[in-house]
Amino acid sequence: MLIPFGLKDNVIYHINDVPNGRSCNCLCPSCNKPLVAKNRGEYKRHHFAHLIETDCVNYQTMTYLHQYAQQVIELEKRIIIPKFTYSPEVILIDGSVLVGQLIHFNESEVYFDTIENEYLWNKYRIDSLGLLKQRSLFIEITVTHKNDINKIIAIKKSNKPAIEIVLTSLHNSDRLYSDIEIKKAIFDSSNINWICHPKAMEKVEIALSQLRIEAENKNRLIQIKLEKYKQKEMLEKKQEEERLRNIVLAKQRYRNEIKDELIWLSTITESWIENYEIEKQSISPSFLKWVEIDKYQAFIGVEYQNDWIFECCREHWQALIIDFLYRIGGGVNIQVYDINRYINNHIKQNIHMARLNIAQYQAKKKAAANGSQSKSRFAWYLSREENNKIISPFVVVFKYLQYLVNQDILSNNNLVFQIKDKDIDSFKKRIIQQKKITIMVNKKLEQEKKERESQELLEKYQAQQLLARRKTISIEKREKRIEELIIFDTVIFDSCGGIGYRCCNCHFNLPKKTISTEFFCPICGVISEFTLEIITQDYLDTAKDRYRCNNKPLDSLISYPNE
Repeated sequence: MLIPFGLKDNVIYHINDVPNGRSCNCLCPSCNKPLVAKNRGEYKRHHFAHLIETDCVNYQTMTYLHQYAQQVIELEKRIIIPKFTYSPEVILIDGSVLVGQLIHFNESEVYFDTIENEYLWNKYRIDSLGLLKQRSLFIEITVTHKNDINKIIAIKKSNKPAIEIVLTSLHNSDRLYSDIEIKKAIFDSSNINWICHPKAMEKVEIALSQLRIEAENKNRLIQIKLEKYKQKEMLEKKQEEERLRNIVLAKQRYRNEIKDELIWLSTITESWIENYEIEKQSISPSFLKWVEIDKYQAFIGVEYQNDWIFECCREHWQALIIDFLYRIGGGVNIQVYDINRYINNHIKQNIHMARLNIAQYQAKKKAAANGSQSKSRFAWYLSREENNKIISPFVVVFKYLQYLVNQDILSNNNLVFQIKDKDIDSFKKRIIQQKKITIMVNKKLEQEKKERESQELLEKYQAQQLLARRKTISIEKREKRIEELIIFDTVIFDSCGGIGYRCCNCHFNLPKKTISTEFFCPICGVISEFTLEIITQDYLDTAKDRYRCNNKPLDSLISYPNE
């Protein structure tokens, strides 16, 4: 490491504080051997070097920095007093913070009458003591090692004004080789901390004592609130426990009312349902006296999950629904609830399932009366599995109505249905007519498709023919046609003020007066479209290149060979 400090007359000197070379008259503070100053260089850091070869290995830069800082303070007899800011706070029993008035002392610069380094106080050595009239300030300098904690405690107990200058940022830094940077660090308020500020601490104690008194009053009020809240919480807890007990008792009571049904529900299996369906085949409902099942044979017997709840086979209850709809007539709105009510009036449900449905409905009604916003049909005192096993006839009927909508027998808007025909025969006729229309439309679409394909083939053939004809046209013919086109363009420019009309068939530019009202082209002899075209001298000068770069000459020769 390069040496930034030297010793002369028992005083530490920075490399920039002495003459260059041997005339610095400095010794190494570590080995006491002569040093030579090297402080004229522009590129290398200024530093001391041993004049003669030495085995000096104990050079302690930071120790000498500490001494140098003491000397700077002693020489300048001034110091920067850092600002002091403190916000007194007391934490209340509810966790909130009571904040007092901010205590603030501004940063300032103090000049001393005298500075005494290595001042002996009690059993401790103070780095520097600043004296100004009757006042004093302890100045501690920290370089690498922190201050003795016991010294700090003793200073605070004695209520002595004291600050600490922290120069740790200079450790292993290039700034060590600049006396200006070292002095900046010494007098930089951001490097200076208060150890003890008696005036400030007096204000702090007063503020804290006032806050504590205020906090005691607030804590008493908070304690009252907390006790009330605790009492309320205990009451609510007790009420909740009572409510839960009542729910358990009510749940047990309601379950006991449908105990037999719940036992039956637990026995429902796939095999039970199959046997039940077989048993129902022998049941002949009374409504079969007026419902002609054969008329609706194409739309009944549709199997749905859980449709076993009706005590008749599915062909019967489905035929009853269709018959009911046709009895009401086409074009009449029918609520799904009315259809469901009609079915329930004419078809018995499984007695156990009917009771469970009633229990489920009553549970929902009671829950709504107690303020529940749930739209679920589940009974609160049954398990989810039990609720899922309870089959609503409404759901079964609604699914079948949706099937009829898909078959185009019904139309619907949410839960309102409407039959489309006056009877089943009218429905069949309509379906047959729709099929005929569909066939006709499909035929028409097929014909249009064939026509499009034919047109595409024709256009493709014409394009191929055009390409073939273009290939047969020689360069000589093309150049000749270009000259002919330019002759006509020149006539337009010379005789018609540059305003011409180009035939879209032969591409010759003609005066307007030569074109008949029927747009007959006198050159190619056909009725054609014409486009206005302005001919300028610049156009004529570049006309040959223009025509060579486009297809007009070729198109002209194809449509008007003039052979």
